[in-house]
Amino acid sequence: MKLLPKIILATLLLITPALADKADLNRFERVISLLTERSRYQPSESALRGAAGDNLAEARAGDSTLPEDLEEALSRAEDHGELQKRLINSMLESLDDPWARLYTPAESQKLRERMGGGRQASIGLALARRSSDKQFHVIGVEPSSPAWGKIKLGEVIVAANGLLYNDPKFRNQLRGKSGSQLTLRVASPTGVVRNVSLTRADYRSKTAYLVEDQPGVIRVSSFGKNTAAELKEALLQVGDHPVVIDLRYNGGGYLDAAVECADLFLPQGKKVVTVVDHRREIVHQTDETPLYERPISIIVNDKTASAAEIFTAALDSHTDSYVVGDKTFGKGSVQRFVGLPGEWALKYTVSLYKTPDDVFIDQIGIEPDLRVDMDSSFILGPSDSQLAAARHWLVEKSVADTRSETRAIH
Repeated sequence: MKLLPKIILATLLLITPALADKADLNRFERVISLLTERSRYQPSESALRGAAGDNLAEARAGDSTLPEDLEEALSRAEDHGELQKRLINSMLESLDDPWARLYTPAESQKLRERMGGGRQASIGLALARRSSDKQFHVIGVEPSSPAWGKIKLGEVIVAANGLLYNDPKFRNQLRGKSGSQLTLRVASPTGVVRNVSLTRADYRSKTAYLVEDQPGVIRVSSFGKNTAAELKEALLQVGDHPVVIDLRYNGGGYLDAAVECADLFLPQGKKVVTVVDHRREIVHQTDETPLYERPISIIVNDKTASAAEIFTAALDSHTDSYVVGDKTFGKGSVQRFVGLPGEWALKYTVSLYKTPDDVFIDQIGIEPDLRVDMDSSFILGPSDSQLAAARHWLVEKSVADTRSETRAIH
């Protein structure tokens, strides 16, 4: 009877690695199934397995104990995921899909939190380094973050925890765990310098919000699950006043979120985007009455991409809007993000999209109505020429509309 606990313990030690290995094998087979069914590149199973087999041969060169058979190698691997990660990445590389990526459990959780408006540990600052002075200028302050209300747009972060901006370790000082302290040396645009103490904290980030000290400017940083509701809230706060929507550095997000946001501005039944895969075309259109129907200025730059381009093209096609800034990135493809066994995840391209004018913009981008070149470090600061141009158009549009109404009355 005394031997029973030792036998049970030994059995558990043998079973646990086998279960982990089984998850690795299931994950590998699931990736093959997903790619052959939905990828716009339409790979065959034999081609994917061939790419993985070539990589396995390279791995065996450094580990002679690995079997030649893919499934056997995965099931017997002792690294609990590292081998299958290498093999899956080799299959993704064979697709020539620039957006395909395998996410580890930690990476997939972080991405889900960011896109879902989850809590994150940060100080809430977006910085851009100016080419002329090499200093870090504040181009964004997130609501509810530790920096909100303490640091202003357009200010300069001179030092962090005593390290000057030109110190190689400066950037590392900005990162840290929730609850840790950070002291910043901050200079205003007029040259007034002060120290600001911040405590890094977990806060729920917003993806759409009114910019502090910039009346009528709504910043949309990405298109996540809560973006449409947050954008609606911001529009209700603006009321009947003109609106500038800032999409600079908006790398996209969920396609459905972009459609929901466009729905706030467009009449019912308007085409927002057409998604085209190797089997069919799916048209997404509006189904609500518009919340906001006044003229809109939209600011974009070369980092505005994907869902942000969908939103921009839809408003440009169907509303009295004006696009200012740089030519957009040109990411006219749609990716699928799907969970895998063991909390891993896979992202890969499933289709291309067309604008409401039936134009493919992948690797092409959207040309603004007015091209305004500007160093990104000036974003939302006192010398933001793109924002000035967007506001100027709104003023001119208002004057023109008033004159038109006056002529109609007479």
